Parts: sequence; structure tokens; C-alpha cells
Amino acid sequence: MYINDLPMSVTQGSKAILFADDTNVLVTDKDYTRFKQKMNLALTSLDQWFSANQLVLNITKTNVIKFTPKATEHVPLGISYKIMFWMK
Repeated sequence: MYINDLPMSVTQGSKAILFADDTNVLVTDKDYTRFKQKMNLALTSLDQWFSANQLVLNITKTNVIKFTPKATEHVPLGISYKIMFWMK
């Protein structure tokens, strides 16, 4: 199907990982502002890929997981994709 070229469509600073029928997009950065920029670029790239392939992201099956050291001050992500908004 279409999915094999998805990893090539995500921007630098993010990595798409495909396994069977699951797709993960990994975005990392120690700086919150740069992380948020990378995440928004990744979502924009994914949106363009979905549109070009006449597909849609199933928001009800989409999750955002934030990993931080315990000593890190909690800062909400504030990541959005179209109408969905994640604070985590």
C-alpha cells in the first residue's frame, strides 16, 4: 500500500517508525521550544502526505506520549493537529 514512503515524508528532527499496521513518529529535543517546532513541522509533513495519498489521520486512534525525566518541570505540550489538541 502507500505507507512505505511515509518515513521519507517526515521532516528532519523526526523519525517515522513502521511496524505491521502501526506507525509511530518520534520527535525529540531537550529544548521545549525547538521540540514544539519540530513536532508541528512533523504534523504538517504528515498532513501533506495524507492529503497527497487521499488518506486521513484517524484522530480517535492517535495518541501523544511525552517522556521526560522525573525532575523535569511539567510543561504542557500544547500540540494541535487540525481540530485535535493535546496538552499532556
